[in-house]
Amino acid sequence: MADEFTLRYSLSYAKGQALASIAPGSLKFPQATQGFFQSIQTINTTAEENVTISNLTTPSLLVLQSMEATTTGNFVVYGPNSTAYGGLVPIGRLGPKDIHHLRLTSTGPTLRMQANTAAVNVAIYAFEL
Repeated sequence: MADEFTLRYSLSYAKGQALASIAPGSLKFPQATQGFFQSIQTINTTAEENVTISNLTTPSLLVLQSMEATTTGNFVVYGPNSTAYGGLVPIGRLGPKDIHHLRLTSTGPTLRMQANTAAVNVAIYAFEL
């Protein structure tokens, strides 16, 4: 099999006289090892939480989707867990209804999250490639 995954991305920006458009087209790539995980995890404000992925030997593609109902305000911060820095090292912010994808390394650290003002359900999809 080939090209089991198709990723499409486009971004348009217009503010005053400033305009930008990014539309690189589609990226297709194969899946050599069939593996898929899906879950909804509640991310709280009081403590950092590890993203739990089970049943996969080597998760390679991770998709995070905020299930936050509002379109403003509450967000989730995510990043690697680092014992040297005492926990979460923030590298990303998943806003309301945002979808982010990450390509993971096989030896990467544990991913952690923490919500901003209230608990947020985050849909987690992970795939082996």
